[in-house]
Amino acid sequence: MQLDKGFPKIDLTELTGLSQAKPLANVDLGLVRICLVSADLARDYEQLTHQGIEFLSPPQTAKDGLAEIATCLDPDGTLIELLQVHLEKWPRLEKG
Repeated sequence: MQLDKGFPKIDLTELTGLSQAKPLANVDLGLVRICLVSADLARDYEQLTHQGIEFLSPPQTAKDGLAEIATCLDPDGTLIELLQVHLEKWPRLEKG
């Protein structure tokens, strides 16, 4: 999948006939985890749960409040993290 003039790009490849651990580990072949950004995590979570997607937990707010995250599994056991970042809460760096 390519957006705009080629970036960002997601290249998904299926490897068949290979065994993987359950749950997946970083030493396994293929994708173990992917993180996708959401503009409205609460809305996306609600829509996906209504479509039958099971999440490991409802959206959680990071300790510092800079982001919210919800995680589900795809049919192969890959962790899919949906992340909403609150940039307005991030500290600003002063140019020095």
